[in-house]
Amino acid sequence: MKQRLVQLWDKLTTRSDPGGGWERLRIPEISVSPLYVARDMGSGLEALVLEVPTKEVPGGGTLPASRGFEVLTEPVLSGPGGTTRIILALTVPAFRDVFMALAVDVVSTLASSRTRGKVAVAMLSRVERWQRFLEIHGPSGLSETERRGLVAELMVLRKLLGADKGTARESIESWKGPSRGPQDFVLPSGSIEVKSTASQSPSSLVINNLDQLAEDRGLSLVLMLVVIGENPSVGPTLPELVREVSAMAKDASDLLWSRLHTAGYISEHEPRYEVPRYQVLTTRAFSVVEGFPRLIRSAIDPRITSAKYSISLEGLKAFEIDDFNPLSLYEN
Repeated sequence: MKQRLVQLWDKLTTRSDPGGGWERLRIPEISVSPLYVARDMGSGLEALVLEVPTKEVPGGGTLPASRGFEVLTEPVLSGPGGTTRIILALTVPAFRDVFMALAVDVVSTLASSRTRGKVAVAMLSRVERWQRFLEIHGPSGLSETERRGLVAELMVLRKLLGADKGTARESIESWKGPSRGPQDFVLPSGSIEVKSTASQSPSSLVINNLDQLAEDRGLSLVLMLVVIGENPSVGPTLPELVREVSAMAKDASDLLWSRLHTAGYISEHEPRYEVPRYQVLTTRAFSVVEGFPRLIRSAIDPRITSAKYSISLEGLKAFEIDDFNPLSLYEN
């Protein structure tokens, strides 16, 4: 779909008109309501333009907007039976990658819509989703630390998907890291919190909040430390790992990409992730049981509402699990 949209935008001239206005071209694949690619003749920036009956435009609220894009409305025909344009417009060139992903999402959503009266609502709901994305992640893609953390979690997910334990959808549903759940994986018999580091000889690990090491459901909780090396030639790049896991997800790839989006990964940023390559150097796992050094809400003064702290790895040897396999938490 992205290539199709780019082809349509390329057909629009880039002539400038100080008076502004929109040059547009209809997207023929969308039949439920007229939808156009457009170009602002003042700035030359891209936009999508949806035409709907005025009565179908949600009222009583502020239209979604974010850094990099805005949503505008323009009347076409006035009156109760009139028509209104909803314009989703790029405003800052640096946000073009994210805007393209947003445009593909909107067009794909409208292409699958069969209810004319809900088209405007469907479009604005996707825009609000991307507004939240930008509030959390911004336009520049994942940081080095975020990429490494995602690689570590995807390597655990790959192991779950590669075994005959549950369905692919169940394995992906167990992945809670992108939504910032207390633990990164919640499986039938326990949970896993994954920590990653580039240090080949780490002396400690960081716990980010009071819930990460709190048991849930009275089941096992395992803390995994994954030491990840970066290499110019050995191991997969982040996009290669995503493609491998996506292929393993099969008919649950839609859910996987939803999780990736929540984690801040979009395909438009993949050229930025072509280096480095990643390989797991060592993995250690620890059973979080009674006596494990930790801070949890139930054991501290309730006036302490948040905490971030480090745990010495030297003090965790008594809790270490030899040859831990995440698949063991599928067993009842």
